[in-house]
Amino acid sequence: MLRGVLRLSIGTAVARAMAAVGQLLLAVWLTPTDFGYWAAATSVISVLTGLANFGEVNGYLSGQGGTFSQARRAILRVNTVLAGSGALIAVLYWLDGNVMVAALAAISAVSIPLIGDAELMYSTGVKYKAYARVVTAQIFAAVAKIIVGVVIAAAFASPLAFAVSTVVFYLLMDIVILRRVPSLTHAEVESVRTVSPRTRFTWGVNSLFVTLPIQVGFIVAQFGASAEVLGLYFLAYQVSLGLSGLVSVPLARVALSSLSNETFDRRVPLSMELCRLFVFAVSGLAALVSLFAPLIGSVLGAEWTAAAPAVVILLASLAVRMMSPILDGLQQANNRWWQGTAFNAVDTAGTAAAALVSFTGDLMLLVSAVAMWKVLFGLVRAAWLLSSARPLPVMATLLPALVMSLLIGGSAFFAQPASIVVLVCALIISVGGTLLTARARRSRP
Repeated sequence: MLRGVLRLSIGTAVARAMAAVGQLLLAVWLTPTDFGYWAAATSVISVLTGLANFGEVNGYLSGQGGTFSQARRAILRVNTVLAGSGALIAVLYWLDGNVMVAALAAISAVSIPLIGDAELMYSTGVKYKAYARVVTAQIFAAVAKIIVGVVIAAAFASPLAFAVSTVVFYLLMDIVILRRVPSLTHAEVESVRTVSPRTRFTWGVNSLFVTLPIQVGFIVAQFGASAEVLGLYFLAYQVSLGLSGLVSVPLARVALSSLSNETFDRRVPLSMELCRLFVFAVSGLAALVSLFAPLIGSVLGAEWTAAAPAVVILLASLAVRMMSPILDGLQQANNRWWQGTAFNAVDTAGTAAAALVSFTGDLMLLVSAVAMWKVLFGLVRAAWLLSSARPLPVMATLLPALVMSLLIGGSAFFAQPASIVVLVCALIISVGGTLLTARARRSRP
């Protein structure tokens, strides 16, 4: 089972990495303004996609939501209503004169039922341990998404490449897994659905508040920044998101599994050990990528040059943000799921406030404000959740994250070769810290 879960985690990470590569490839033919249109459309529609299925998948996985067929019918009804709401949002964009944003929002809205169905297929594969099928579907769909997106972008230089390729991704993933579903669910028996509306509402809100901290910055920034600045911000954020996704997906599963198997008293110390290890490791990865960030302009085109320092600043926050999967595992192992929603709500409000800086029209101020909030919030959250430990070990956990964030982020404000020296120093510190932390963990009984 553990091997299957690991394979699933790696497959998901590969699919996320391919999605990030696909975004960068589209930037070769599309402009920052095109990216801004897509960011504006998807950020608002994400409020609806975050509510997609409204907890029905959770009910099915927990055995409270009836059979696959029952869950699928319920999901279709819910998501059809959400799609209609999304279509109204697209109409509002059209009435405001944002024709391209309206078109992208309309396609995204119409695809909500498809996204919801694909999520059910994914969850069904996981429920019945069909990990190989799920991984195959993800990677196959990701490859097709890249190909379709590149073809449309190269042929028409249109941001429709984003929307159409996304639809292709979910459609193919849905189809590939669906072919296996009958053999997986044939033994299911129709039963009374025992999930209360209140429980489904709670699950839906939890899902929404996982999405909002990521998207709320774009929702706010589209009203204050130009489409070009929004597009640069979107690309920079996608790079940091893609890099974090490579680690956070398997890390979240490993952390929850490890912490759940520990006694209550050992969970906080183990969480701190894992945080220190991954803070150094991910900081090294962020510093390494930051060294190559100046090449963005020469590879993607001169109009993308301004994205380079923005990428570095947002990568700097990964040192702190990477503690989140571990701390989420700590909360879940202690059966404090509600805390996750509460923290995500605070993160959403803070990110929205930081994004108000977009009204200055300055990209560097915008990404700096968002990154500083993420670092500050992450440190406060970690201090709160680790407060039962002695102060010295807590400081030994939080201080490296703060120092690495300041080093990597600060390098964006220096010219070469000073910026390179700072990043190399950060890389050396992270490698040394990773090795020392790993050795200390191995030597502990």
